Amino acid sequence: MAANTDCVICTTPMRADYERAFFEDGSVSHNIAEDLGIPEESVYHHMKHHFQPLVQKTAAIEVALVAGQEINLLRSNAEKLNHKLSELLDEGTVHEDGFVRDAVSLHKEVRETVKDLLRFQDQWGAQSDGQQVNQTFNVLQVELNKESPETWMRIKRQLEENLGVE
Repeated sequence: MAANTDCVICTTPMRADYERAFFEDGSVSHNIAEDLGIPEESVYHHMKHHFQPLVQKTAAIEVALVAGQEINLLRSNAEKLNHKLSELLDEGTVHEDGFVRDAVSLHKEVRETVKDLLRFQDQWGAQSDGQQVNQTFNVLQVELNKESPETWMRIKRQLEENLGVE
């Protein structure tokens, strides 16, 4: 079954967003259920029976394109900032008014841009262990909730307690 007109998730205009969020972050199923006013089991059911792999691939491509554009912009900004910092250091002296403030400010901007680049690389590069764990967790959610909702809720509460999630 690819889609169902009786399924709240299938019929919401936000379907692609909910599906994308579910597969990127295993902790959002309860948020989706809360947003739509449906039981969490309905979210699991939708993701197992109605979610179309083609939609998942399309969403992944769209997300990858946006992430690629963002990475290119961050690289460009880092290059510009690094060039400005080099110019300042080459042409200025410590005795000029505002030199140290400007140098520190540019240095901080370069550092923050590099941090953003690394964060994007970690998130959108080759699949990380965290992403693999989230996908494995999603499969466990669907299967355990289908077979034994009580067991799933007990395991979920224990995991949340161990991770300090409220």
